Amino acid sequence: VFLGRVTGTAYRHGIPVDLPLPMQSVWKAIVEECPAAFLDRLKELDVLAAKNSTTNGLLWWQQRMLNAFVEGLGNVIPIELLPLLSAEELRDTICGSPDVDVELLRSVVEYEGYNEDDAVIGYFWETLREASNADRKTFLQYVWARSRLPLRAADFESPFKIMRDSKNTGDRADEALPSASTCFFTLTLPEYTSAEVLKTKLMYAINNVTTMETDFQTNNTEIAEGYRAL
Repeated sequence: VFLGRVTGTAYRHGIPVDLPLPMQSVWKAIVEECPAAFLDRLKELDVLAAKNSTTNGLLWWQQRMLNAFVEGLGNVIPIELLPLLSAEELRDTICGSPDVDVELLRSVVEYEGYNEDDAVIGYFWETLREASNADRKTFLQYVWARSRLPLRAADFESPFKIMRDSKNTGDRADEALPSASTCFFTLTLPEYTSAEVLKTKLMYAINNVTTMETDFQTNNTEIAEGYRAL
């Protein structure tokens, strides 16, 4: 029930949630589409059970959990309207895309202290495009405390902002780590001198900062000291 309430609240506020629930047993059931055959539904939940089970006990327990989940959704959103959507539409609206679309993110970016054609900005987008989807999700978690993007640019409630690091400039830039503010969807980026330096610093930062904001590691001294402070 609580998971349903959290999911419904996120849905109302347009926040995608990384919730990879089974298509047949959950999303199609919620929108009242015809379910798949018993064995196909069982395979979604437990492949081993599908090979060995001759009863629907697992599906019965799953249905009880689904009922509670939908009850929680119904506390927040009008579930009577959900059958207007297809199962895929409901899943994608609630969960967003599992792939982090770099060009979609680029379409909602704003720069402060940088221009689109600055070399370091080119290094940044090049690094993000070459990154694996897992690394892109880690980056998104680092700058926004989320692991999925909305489906369309119009669904972003705020732009993604890249700010110039005004404290670590010149020779100090290549020694500093980037920092982020998840509440404001903002990345503060030193003006690195090469794509290699930017990639090294960015990947280190996104994989080692463990808090939503920059309180834990990235106070001014630690940013300036980079690796040595960590």
